[in-house]
Amino acid sequence: MKGRTLALTAVFLAVSLPLAHAQAGSMRQTLEAVALVADRFESADTLEAWVEDKGGYPVSRLEDRLILRVPSPAVEEFVSFLEAAAEELIQVQQQSEDISQSLLEVQAGIRSKSELFDKALALIDQTDLSTTLEMESEVLAILSDLERLRGEHRKLQDEVELARVQVDFRLREEKLPEKLPSSFAWINAVDFYQLMREFERR
Repeated sequence: MKGRTLALTAVFLAVSLPLAHAQAGSMRQTLEAVALVADRFESADTLEAWVEDKGGYPVSRLEDRLILRVPSPAVEEFVSFLEAAAEELIQVQQQSEDISQSLLEVQAGIRSKSELFDKALALIDQTDLSTTLEMESEVLAILSDLERLRGEHRKLQDEVELARVQVDFRLREEKLPEKLPSSFAWINAVDFYQLMREFERR
């Protein structure tokens, strides 16, 4: 029995990471910006390099859209950098959401499942083989719930620590002049519509 108990304890320790420093913050930040740039690809490279230097990372990159995870304390600095790097910052929308309740609920679930695991483990040592096998199935279910809750907790913590930033790139429209002069002087002197009427008469 002792060998089974030790094995289950080892599995529990593998998924039961400590709830370190509870939560230094509980705000989930998102930022959406539209920037006028001269070159989309060069601008995306510049922003990615800046974010990686600050400890963040790119999530996805399309021709006209870049999605990044930026360390939350650096979001305001990122806006300033983007404003300086772009020809014009057309739009910035920044939102913050308090997810402390979600964090507390997940942490409470982890504590509850951890207590159930401890109680079940203590009972296993006091039961016969057939009962132990039944309890092991229940313990594994508890461990599965714990792993899911730990995953949710890590995801929420990541959202607190790293803001989601989306930058849409726009290019300044280049308009061709209505009348482009020809390199042949005689063409510039010809009235196009009059020339077409002459061809119709022939």
